[in-house]
Amino acid sequence: MNTESLTKLSIIKNGSTINLQKGSSWEVEQVADSVADYFVEKLGKVRGKKVSEVKDYQSLYSVRTPEIEGQILKKDTSYFFKKGRQFYELANVAPILANYDEILFTGQPIQSVMMEGLSQMTFEQGTDEEFTLAKESKLSKIESAPFIGGWFLVNHYTQDFSVAYDQGEELLINVTNFRGKVITDSLPEENLQQQFSMNEQIFKLYQVDGKYYLKDALNRVWQLPDYQGKLLEMHPFNLIDRFLALIMADALDKLTIQTEDQTWKISSTHTLNADQTKIQSEFFVGDQKINEESFRKVYQYIGVLSADFEYQGETYQKDPQYSLTYDFTSEGQSQQRNLKFFPLTDDEDRLAVEKDGVIDFICNQSQVAEMIKQIQTLVKK
Repeated sequence: MNTESLTKLSIIKNGSTINLQKGSSWEVEQVADSVADYFVEKLGKVRGKKVSEVKDYQSLYSVRTPEIEGQILKKDTSYFFKKGRQFYELANVAPILANYDEILFTGQPIQSVMMEGLSQMTFEQGTDEEFTLAKESKLSKIESAPFIGGWFLVNHYTQDFSVAYDQGEELLINVTNFRGKVITDSLPEENLQQQFSMNEQIFKLYQVDGKYYLKDALNRVWQLPDYQGKLLEMHPFNLIDRFLALIMADALDKLTIQTEDQTWKISSTHTLNADQTKIQSEFFVGDQKINEESFRKVYQYIGVLSADFEYQGETYQKDPQYSLTYDFTSEGQSQQRNLKFFPLTDDEDRLAVEKDGVIDFICNQSQVAEMIKQIQTLVKK
């Protein structure tokens, strides 16, 4: 669906129709609505491929424009679009589309928190699950530079981690645009799911009989759209970019990679070109100068090393199978990061990752093995 040229869109569910219209932004009943902007943006990113007839599906809702009308369907964990008799299997179905609820547009705005002034959100999910999302981070400038979201998880793991862009965008657009239906029933405290604070306002999320309710800072109780309630049932590990050490090659001074029987010492120099517009780099493995383009391709395998699981106290072998030591410069200051990878005692295909002396995560052996293979190939060239 080409949403760039779209000016009208209707969403039909359970006999209820929501009409969106494009002015300077998307509007609901002539009122600009950032949730509508977000919904249409995500709709425009959906892609589909033609498939044969789908049976025994669940019809979620319909969408209608001046040019097209069809149904959004779900079967098992897959989503489809039906236009006339033709079915399309869908990809890029964002949660707001998969869990659409008309309350997103018909519900009353709940005590607004302005996104522009929002710099920190703290969530409490029981005594062991408190975490804070903030716009300020203790990461060095070089470590935070690759991430464009601008939000960080700052107090759950040993170091700060960037909030994944899509996750952060979705969370922000919703917590600053809560919609709901006010109710008068009291909520049992045993149904409290979590408490969170934004701009010194405290909110409480409850779940009763499968429905989500929000108590705002004025102690008013609202029924939330299921989509917004589910969004708040999040875990830190599912929010973050899980890169173990994403140090840009342009900032790298040294990198030592060690296995049980091999060691590679990588060094680099960086200078600005004559007109001060581009960094020129040279890379060496030991005394061997390496083609810059070839090194950067292989360095991608190092940069994407990432966590697959949280460390839950699993036992691991006492000697590391691999280690990486990064030396880099950020804002004129020398920095060092040390990674060690220990095979789990009961599963050598998984590695406990120690970073600067602390273990937070586990990664798959295949990631590191592929990186080593690429280094070996590079040096042989």
